[in-house]
Amino acid sequence: MPPSVVALLVMFSRNHNFICGKLYKINEKGKFKPLDSLTSEEKTKQDEDLFNTARLINCGYFLEIIVQDYIR
Repeated sequence: MPPSVVALLVMFSRNHNFICGKLYKINEKGKFKPLDSLTSEEKTKQDEDLFNTARLINCGYFLEIIVQDYIR
């Protein structure tokens, strides 16, 4: 892959926290609760859910760009 693809990957990796923040603010279907109302185990589970959801969104968006722009 050319260097520009690696640069895009780094950009999307840094975008992960932004995506987590947006997911937490949008809070579709009330899935995420305020941190002060959760126990330690619930905080860990919620953090893991946010992390994995943001990771999937980020990777999917990166894959879409690569497939549409690079492979064509």
